[in-house]
Amino acid sequence: MGNSNKNQMDYSSVREFFKGDFDVRTLLQIVYGLNYIEMQTFEILLKIRQADVSQLMEELKRKDRVLVNRCLTTLRKNNLVKREKESIIGKRGYWYVYSVIDLGELKSNLIEKIDAWYKKAINEIDKFEDFFLPKENSEEQIEDQSSS
Repeated sequence: MGNSNKNQMDYSSVREFFKGDFDVRTLLQIVYGLNYIEMQTFEILLKIRQADVSQLMEELKRKDRVLVNRCLTTLRKNNLVKREKESIIGKRGYWYVYSVIDLGELKSNLIEKIDAWYKKAINEIDKFEDFFLPKENSEEQIEDQSSS
């Protein structure tokens, strides 16, 4: 597709991610679970500012409207892209135009998601002993069991 293989790297595990050399594209793909075509769609919208499905099909060199719509749905569900309804002048129809959300908002959302993941990871590390080491019965529990 013209992009380097680095854009298509598979960070299927956190271990691979932490070992790898990553950029903001990789972060977006991992945090939001974006596949290659979804990431391409996002990058095109960043470049051309806004587009309808037909324009994106042309930019992506795809003939499958359903695929492009699925990509846009994923991007919208992840709050990376917004959709606006535009009326056809002089007619009773409309179409949708898509654009990337404000980049400041996007950065804040990404930082929040990574921060929430970090806090959860630290919380799980704090439970390390409880998870791996069996709890020993205290003398009180043994006495209670023998008196029953």
